Amino acid sequence: MESLTSEASSNKDLVETVVFLLPRLIPESARPIHDGLYKAIDTSMKEHPELTKSEKKRLCELMDVRKLTNEASMQAAQNERLPGRVVVQVLYFEQLRANHSPVASVAASLHSPVEKTEENKGEEATKKVELSKKSRGRKRARGVVVGHS
Repeated sequence: MESLTSEASSNKDLVETVVFLLPRLIPESARPIHDGLYKAIDTSMKEHPELTKSEKKRLCELMDVRKLTNEASMQAAQNERLPGRVVVQVLYFEQLRANHSPVASVAASLHSPVEKTEENKGEEATKKVELSKKSRGRKRARGVVVGHS
């Protein structure tokens, strides 16, 4: 579907039929990544600069910005053809992804209400020790004396 929508987006007569209708015919669950759809939308806007704001908005409503890969997201965030609202959405979800980075995940897991098994307790203790060492290292680098508790 992705390649078909991308190919059709350069043909004005097919834009309405393929780019608007095809994504609606295929269930969301069958489209876990929307990079191809983003490329088709971008190609449509590039090939047809006469599209109105409402047509661009309608095109972009087909795409779920949460389903863009990091690469496509970075491109979309800088794409001047996209409506401002879409760019803001892309930036918002990029920020959410950044907050769910491995570092944030480690910190969150330390406060997780998950039932702790012996293995989990060992992993948690290791993570706490690693975070504590990093924290002490940062404080020493700033010239702060750290006491032992």
